[in-house]
Amino acid sequence: MRTSMLLTAILACSAVQAQDSNNSFQNVYVGLGATSILSVGYAKPMSNSWGLRGEFALTPKLTYNDNVSGGSASVSFQSSRVGLFADWFPFDNQLRLVGGLTLNDIKGEFSGASSATNFVTVNNKKVSLAGETYNASLTFPTATPYIGVGLGHNPKKDKGLGFHADVGLMIGSFTSSINTSLLNKPLVSINGTPLTITQADIDKETQSVKDAISSIGVLPSLSLGLSYRF
Repeated sequence: MRTSMLLTAILACSAVQAQDSNNSFQNVYVGLGATSILSVGYAKPMSNSWGLRGEFALTPKLTYNDNVSGGSASVSFQSSRVGLFADWFPFDNQLRLVGGLTLNDIKGEFSGASSATNFVTVNNKKVSLAGETYNASLTFPTATPYIGVGLGHNPKKDKGLGFHADVGLMIGSFTSSINTSLLNKPLVSINGTPLTITQADIDKETQSVKDAISSIGVLPSLSLGLSYRF
């Protein structure tokens, strides 16, 4: 609901700007890409060298299931975002430099389980996940700055159909959490001796995930599509 309201506000503001004294054409566009599969937006030139855009992008929940080494794994990812961007055209062509802000709802989840003969390592303790659950969640920040480059939406372009492309980075790191039924249970180890997984063991694995993803610091974005200038 918050995302829809913000998008409506962006489009309303852009519609008001469309009535100013600028003689350039405005346009709507649709695109397909990575990170967000479908995007729709509105672009309004503010001068001969720069313009503003409001965009909504969405990836419905995608889930992948597989059997791995006697166990099962399920991975899911979903993404939606609202973006407000400024496009600068430093040359007399379609190339533009892009800066802006995105509001995101981007997350991934992993769920794993195993048979009695398959063992996993939790903070150097090899135990069976038979009948247990082990879930990890990754969440991208709600608000992130955006930088990128693109083609299309040139203020000097005539009305009609056009092409646009964007490649950029949302600057922010995923946070992670682990939810499991292993905690404080005596579990079968690889040598048959019962081992108990403590909160310290879970915290250690959570920190390992955080260390792995914190070094990335960005989420790439790619979009290609068509626009209509009017």
